[in-house]
Amino acid sequence: MSFEADQAAQVLPDPGVAVVPIVAVHGAQVPWGKVVADGVPVLPARRLPRLLRGLPAVLGPERVAWLADQARVRFHPAA
Repeated sequence: MSFEADQAAQVLPDPGVAVVPIVAVHGAQVPWGKVVADGVPVLPARRLPRLLRGLPAVLGPERVAWLADQARVRFHPAA
């Protein structure tokens, strides 16, 4: 996951934005509700929104929207 996060950081055009790996698991149990493997949090998908909302705001809404648009253009869906 760290490799994938590094790849995403290279694709997004803003070097000031940190890309952090998180694994959200669908349809399986995560021991103790959350574990950390090699520095990467692994948690049930239903807990992801709460985790993200709990992070400090770093970018304004306009910058977030711009980066989301860039991600849509630069990342391709898995086949």
